[in-house]
Amino acid sequence: MTAPRRAGRSRRNNRLWAGAGLIALAVVVLALTFVALTQNRSVPGAGTTPGSSPSATPEATRSEPPSATPAPVARPLAVPGRLIAAIDASSAVRAGATACPEPTTIEVTSDGGATWETAEPAPVSEVQRVAAGDDAFVDLIGLGVEGCAPAYERSFTSGDAWQPVPEELDASWFVDPSNRAGVHAPAGDLSAPCGVVVQLAVIDANAAAVLCEDGSVHATSDAGASWRSAAPVVGAAAIGTNGTAYRVAVVDQNGCVGAQLVELTAGDAGLVPGAAGACLAATVGAGEVAVDSVVGGATWLWAGDALGRSEDGGVSWL
Repeated sequence: MTAPRRAGRSRRNNRLWAGAGLIALAVVVLALTFVALTQNRSVPGAGTTPGSSPSATPEATRSEPPSATPAPVARPLAVPGRLIAAIDASSAVRAGATACPEPTTIEVTSDGGATWETAEPAPVSEVQRVAAGDDAFVDLIGLGVEGCAPAYERSFTSGDAWQPVPEELDASWFVDPSNRAGVHAPAGDLSAPCGVVVQLAVIDANAAAVLCEDGSVHATSDAGASWRSAAPVVGAAAIGTNGTAYRVAVVDQNGCVGAQLVELTAGDAGLVPGAAGACLAATVGAGEVAVDSVVGGATWLWAGDALGRSEDGGVSWL
């Protein structure tokens, strides 16, 4: 009778162990399922920078409304490597500023710039002032090819022959390329009204203006005893005069790919820039601008690969 009781107890133990095994198996399955689910779930913000959150739809790019007048664009101001002297609406003389001691060669036109005649090389280099007249005279101020000191050369035959006129040098306005912190006036040497003078424009013995490296313009009417200044002219590249006022050529401004003229007038607080004139379309590199006007007459603007003539001070171009 004892043997049957042990058999029943054994069967009960087997059922208990089987139930425990099923429970353990269920726990393992649940644990594995949880691990699989958590591994496949994306981590919020993964792959983004701290403080950012991904968005299903990108936010539209915000932009400022277009301005009616493009903002001025600053450009490096270089010493002009060319000069032009207006004679009238159809005649002018131009020159490139060669490095000393290389002689300068001028070109002369009498048909509005359609053709140019090359003159004999002048014994002056680094030319920084040119004057011309309808009686075939041409004056150059630069550095003499012998010694590379300031020199004044004159021709009465449109450049076919040259002669030195040192007496004119002392009585003239000019800038020595070796010292652009100074200006020579008819009354003697002066300190420049700015750090570096890029170009000089002259009306008469008392009146002149300098264009400085920072784009500012300073003018005097008392032979340099005092100077009136203007705020930097953005895009300034060269300065000239119409005999009574100064004109600055600006490049790549106001939506113009090329050059324009800005006239400076005297105001209570200094020189006041006017509105820019018409655009002379051109591709212009640093130092590739020259401007000059006949008193009460035509204006010539040589900018990059373009040559413009105007009878209204740059309001329009021929």
